Parts: sequence; C-alpha cells; structure tokens
Amino acid sequence: MPVADPSPAPQVGAQRPDAVATDGNDFLVAWAGCGVNVGIVKADGKLASLPRLAIARPETIRNLSVCWTGAVYLATWGEGSSSDEVKVVAATLSRDGTMASAPQIVAKPAFTQSGALASNGRRALLAYTRLGPIGAPSADVDGALFDANGALIKVDALLPVTGIISNYIDVVPHVATDGNEFAVLWRTGELDPRLMHTFHLMRVTEEGSPIGAPITFPRTEQTGEYGIAFGGGKYAVAAIEQHVIGIGQGQQPRLLRFIVDANAGQVTQSPSIDTGGWEASVLWNGSRFIAYWMDYSTTFFKLLTLPYESSTPAVVVSGTHIGHQPRLGFNGRNVFGVWSETVGAGERILAARFDSSATILADAEPSLVSTGWSRQLVPAVATSGHDSLVVWVDERGEYEQGRLLAARIALSGANIDRTPFEIAPSASMWVSPVVVFTGTTYLVVWEEPVTRDGPRLIVARPVGRDGSVGARVPLSKGWGAAAAASSSATLLAFNGDEGLIGYRFSPAGELLDIVPLAIGNGYAPKVGSNGTDFFVAWNVGSDYWQFPSPDALDVLGKRVTASGAVDASPLSIATGGSDQVLKAVASDGRDYIVVYDVVSFVPSLQALAVRRVLREGQLDGATAKDDGTIIAAGVAPSTIALTADATGFWAGWVEQSFPVTSLKLARTDGRGNPGEIVNLTFDSGMLPAISLAQPPHAPLQIVYARRVTDGPYPMTSRAFLRLFGEIPEGRLRAVGH
Repeated sequence: MPVADPSPAPQVGAQRPDAVATDGNDFLVAWAGCGVNVGIVKADGKLASLPRLAIARPETIRNLSVCWTGAVYLATWGEGSSSDEVKVVAATLSRDGTMASAPQIVAKPAFTQSGALASNGRRALLAYTRLGPIGAPSADVDGALFDANGALIKVDALLPVTGIISNYIDVVPHVATDGNEFAVLWRTGELDPRLMHTFHLMRVTEEGSPIGAPITFPRTEQTGEYGIAFGGGKYAVAAIEQHVIGIGQGQQPRLLRFIVDANAGQVTQSPSIDTGGWEASVLWNGSRFIAYWMDYSTTFFKLLTLPYESSTPAVVVSGTHIGHQPRLGFNGRNVFGVWSETVGAGERILAARFDSSATILADAEPSLVSTGWSRQLVPAVATSGHDSLVVWVDERGEYEQGRLLAARIALSGANIDRTPFEIAPSASMWVSPVVVFTGTTYLVVWEEPVTRDGPRLIVARPVGRDGSVGARVPLSKGWGAAAAASSSATLLAFNGDEGLIGYRFSPAGELLDIVPLAIGNGYAPKVGSNGTDFFVAWNVGSDYWQFPSPDALDVLGKRVTASGAVDASPLSIATGGSDQVLKAVASDGRDYIVVYDVVSFVPSLQALAVRRVLREGQLDGATAKDDGTIIAAGVAPSTIALTADATGFWAGWVEQSFPVTSLKLARTDGRGNPGEIVNLTFDSGMLPAISLAQPPHAPLQIVYARRVTDGPYPMTSRAFLRLFGEIPEGRLRAVGH
C-alpha cells in the first residue's frame, strides 16, 4: 500500500536531451534512460503535461533519435552491452508522447547513433552499422526504411559508405532529407601528423539506393559531434575543429560551416570562427541557416548561435555552471531549444523559445523540462499500538538531501494523513531517519546536512499521535543514529566527535541530558530496550585494502540504565574468525538479541547470525568467538530490520540476486532460532532500507521503498507499507502488490 503520493520534482540523475522533433505545431523532447522519456512542449513554450517514460525497457538505452513522419513520431535507439547482443530498436509515439506501437528489433547485432534518422513525410531512413570481426578494416553501413506510420518496410539496404571505421571516428552516419531524397553524412580520418578529418555526403533515394558518387568536403582538423540541416535547396553542416596552434601550445576550437549544393556536387566553406566547446550543430529557421553550440568550462557555459552569413556569435543563454548538448528545432513559426545544465550531482533539461533569428530568448526565462516525481527514500516506521508513524526523505533532485516527511497509518493499513506533513526541510537522503514511540509521543531523529560535503548535525523532534510537530532539538554533529524507548526514557545513541555518545529523552520527548552520555569507542551503534533499561551494541575495527581483508570487525556492547548509568567495560559479543558487521538490536522484554552479518569472501560461508545477551550483561550460553545462531546462511544483506515481542523476534532483510530482489522475513524464538523464512519477491528493484513495527494483536508492519516505472508516478521510487499476518476488520485499502 503506498504511504503517500509523490509530488512533482526535477528528475534525478543526468538528464540530457537526445532529440527535439516537431509535428509542425508542438515539440517533442526525448531523452534516453531506462527507456524513452518524452516531454511535449506546446507552441507557446509551456509543457503540455509532466514528462513521461513513454517506452520502458529492461535495460538502459542509448543513441536515441526521433523524427516526425507526418503521422507519428518515430523513435530509434540502441540496446545491449556485449558485441553479440547489441541491437537497433524502433517504436512509434503519438502526438501526445504516448507509445503508439511497441518496440521492434530492426537489426542485431548492430549500432546506431543520435541523428541517424530522418523522414521526408513518406519514408523514414535510419542508418545503422553492422560491425565486422575485431580488427576488420571496414564495416557494413545499412539503412532501414519505414513508412509514414512508422512500419518497418525494408532492412539491410546496403549504403556504400566507405572508411567509416578506419580509425573509429564515426560508427554510424548522420541522416538528413530535402523532403524528397535523403543525405547521408559521415567522416573519415587520418594522422598527418595531426588527426585530420574529412566529411563525405552521399545522396540516397527514398528506396535506399545511392545517387551518384559521394561529395567530399575540404579536410579539417579533429572535429567533435556535428550537425546537418536542409533549407533553401541546400544542405548545411556545422562542426567545431580543434585547431593545433603549435607544438606544445595547445589547441584553439574553431567553428566550421559548410554549405552543400548536393545536385551540383559543390561544397562552400565559410571562414572559421574562434570559439570554445567541442560540439556544434545547425538549424534552418525558414529563411537562413543558424549554427549553434555550447561554449563551456568547469565553471560556466554559454549557448551561442551564429547565422551562416554572420561572423559575430550571439550569447543566447549563459550560466555559472556547466551546460551540455543543445538541441534546437523549428516548427515553421518558432525556434525552440533544449539543453542540459549541471545542478548539484545531476543534470537537468531546460528549454526556451528563441526569436526567429535564435539570438535572444522569446520567453522570460528557460523552463525545466525534465520534471518528474519526487523520490521517497529510506522509510522508517514505529507504532504506538493504536496507530503508526511512517517517516521518509522526499528527495527532489537536490544535492544528497530532501525534505523529511511523515504520515500516520492506522493498524488496518489505511492512511490517516492523506497528505504527508513536513518534519524538516532538509535531511540526508542516504541515511534512514529514526522513529520510536516513547510511550506518549513519537520521537523522530535525522541527519541534517550542515555544508555540502561536511559533517552532519543530529536533530530530534517529537511528533504527537495527533500529527502535531514539536520543537526541533539540535544535538551535535555526528552520524549513525539509533534509538529505543523504555517505560521511563528514550535513549538516542550515535557517533560524535568523541566516540559513541547518547542522549536521553522523556516520554514527552523532552531532552534530559545537556551533556551527552559517554558510551564507548566504536561506530554504527544499535540500541534496544527491554522496557526498563537499554543495551547499546556497536562495531569496532576496520577493513584494510588487502584482499581478502583481515579479521578486523567485531561487535561489542554495553548496558545503559534509564537513569543514564553506563557499564564501565564493554561486553564482547561477536569476535569470531570472520568480520562481524552489526545490523540490529531488539529485546523481548527481558533480554536482548543482537543480529550481525558474518562476512566472508566465500559466498556460501556468509551468514546472518544472532547472539542473545542477558539483561545481566552476559552472553547466553556461548562465547564471543562462537559462530552464534544462524538465521540464514549464504546471505550478506545490506540492511536488516528487527522487532520483537514477548514470544520472539521478526527479522526482515533485502536480498538482491539479479534480476530478482526479495524481501525476506524470519520469525525466531527468544534465542534467535529461526522458523521458516518467508520470501516476498518483487520483479522491480527494492531499495535497501526497510523497517518493521509489531503492534500488539495486529499484523506485522513492513515499510520499504522500491523503484516505480509505471502507473501514474513513473520514474521514481515510492514508500510502501505491507501487512503480514491476520488483518483486522475495517481495512480500507487493498494491497497494491
């Protein structure tokens, strides 16, 4: 059951526009990822709706091209990683960006690239390359033909393109059209002693047959990605060459512009323009050719345009960060452009309309295109026995942080809060927040970024059962927070500057300790309470770079009373022959159970193990060097959740065995002896953070996050609640999966 609906937010990760196409009115922006992402921008420059994952694919796609055929948008791309699995795939999209026809394989094994597709309104030509054996001096360049509805009508039309793989300059040609025939453009290269390139253009009929001999351009120095366009009866080509100034003096990027009269077989080159950048392309705006490119460094970018008959570039957009990969389109009235800008750890696609000369913005400012849904990450749950509180980080494309949100859940699984409420505007997206019920209120703890890459501040805040949010309680800089509640106090432990420290809170969520408790030396603590006092366990040691790593990770622990007294010496819990990685601590109301990974470089020897610690501060029936009680063998999960009652414990963990991700549950007795392991398998990837809560006389509550690629909120991750056990009457919603 979804805990809450995501909210609109910038998409996460690197988003770069691969193609802009127009149906003569609106524009379609397409970019690759785990499928074909599209956004429809109206002629007025506004997004028609939030972008969507129009075509989901089982693996990451690349080299995406899109064109308008007169009836549909035709999209082509490449998939696969190994040489015998690479393939070229095609599908169609409707005007609103929804998938019109399912993906079909065009050729395999084969490569294509962005810009290798064009339509003249009756036929579309896609260029692709079938590579020969490794070391072969050439490769077969073929064409596939599609009709106006995007149906494949011909494959493997051999194009007599030569030298395309002589030194791996181009693998696939670019394709353009004059509205009747097609033009195929590619480069060859040689060392002389600089790396020199030569462009070649060949005319091709709409049946895929070559017309005449290729047209050869003047030689250039090394060029980056280039572009081709048709208008006014001629083709135009734009590229940036890296002009070698002199030995040891570096290179000067220069904009190159060519006009090609294909019928006459003539090429005219305009004077080069000193600039910056690596890639360039060209647009026909209905009356003239306009070259465009991105001049950028590590600290700024400038989107530049230049009419072919001019010599002074115009700066259309600029910024104090990095910009990449501009793509411009013309619908007969407006010039429309998209590009990517680096923001924090990701890249976002922005768009704007330009004036007809593409020298200034027609809109007030660029708008964000790569909009999606916020990601719900690292959820945690606690229960009062009457209701539960779920907290998570709502990530909105910001640098390693997001908003900390919460929602109350009834024991039936129904949402009490249909709209989540905010606990903190900033919280780390990599660390699960902590939530416990103190007996009167909920206490929520999180790590709050102080600076971009610096230490984090541990902050606590009480949240009432009525959803009221109390005062923010900043503590000290630290990491790895864990907490548990007894009948009279709640203990929060984490790593501070002086080792492991603790703070106690009252049942009302008030801070009891001005000076923190000194607990021990170690890291990554876990806390359990038997209803009266506490037990804190932690790891000591570290792994070195050697392979295999030495036995250096052990688990120790101490008792802490509700009054704040701490054992003088730590108890050795797990110090056996393998690394022991602490995962969780819980109590059955008297004694404690400590769960840890037994780590081995031999997968079959890995295990999820348990130690029982008596309330008197002793191990129960074992020594620290014994193996412990094994819950599951052959696993080393990254995250484990643990909850307990008077009769035993529930342990939950995530196992990732590609391509299946499983959530597993094990019920143990009070000593950790497991019963049957329950396997809850998902086809889509779960994220590692999970949390458990066991209300009395109600089903076990499991909270987790997993990726979502379909439905109303695609391309995100969502927090879900799942009930395990007998479901009480009055449940309001069905299980979503």
